[in-house]
Amino acid sequence: MNWDSTWTALRSRSEAEGPSAATAATAAAPPAPVLATASAAEGDPGMPVTLGGSHFGDAPGEVRFIVGNGRDVAAPVTFWSTSQVVTEVPYADGIPVYDGHVYVKRGDGTKSALRAFRFLPLYDVTELSQSSRDWFLAPSIVNVDAASSARTGQPTHSGGMFWGFTGNDKFYMNSQLRNGWVVSAARLGGVYSARPGYSGAYLVDSRAGTTSPYAEVRWWVDAAVGIGGSNEVSYSVRIEVKRPKKLPCGGADPCPVL
Repeated sequence: MNWDSTWTALRSRSEAEGPSAATAATAAAPPAPVLATASAAEGDPGMPVTLGGSHFGDAPGEVRFIVGNGRDVAAPVTFWSTSQVVTEVPYADGIPVYDGHVYVKRGDGTKSALRAFRFLPLYDVTELSQSSRDWFLAPSIVNVDAASSARTGQPTHSGGMFWGFTGNDKFYMNSQLRNGWVVSAARLGGVYSARPGYSGAYLVDSRAGTTSPYAEVRWWVDAAVGIGGSNEVSYSVRIEVKRPKKLPCGGADPCPVL
């Protein structure tokens, strides 16, 4: 037998048939991760988020959030499977609200497509200090108890013996917040009615979510006659404002609000 001829023939046949099916399967790259769902479209640091999809891989990889220009941050992972990952919005400071993205990075380094995610920062919160220079009291100074207002630091309206009064007080009409502060909430505090049911006050307008601390309050005091004595109402306006933590403020600490 001519062994050289036989070996040459066998080698030619093997080369013609190509690699075995097992070898081909091993060489084929797995599909890229597909990030199909997220349990939330926005969130702040520490909020749990569940991501769903396919081809994440059995071995843990990474979840990353783009939370600002040039801020691509790895997030904590508490559960990982090939079709589901549980993560948390990562901590990041010094940035405002940002319409960013989240994506999955498999253990082999292959990335999924980006999915939109709005990053909400942690905030510093404070209240505006109320000052009479920010009051615009109605309907006229005649109905304002100046002595009580000065003593308590709160707008105070008194009624007459035979007539009552009503009006709308306005606050911070000409003011704007600065340095990244925005209004988060407004409310009345310390409402005092000398004759409950015959005087009172309530908030009718505010500008939460904006840089305007404007507030408007409706008040009334009924006439004293027939209700057993003098009548008045007083209250305070509480404007809560917020600002992303560690947002640059030109070196000022605390950062000015108005």
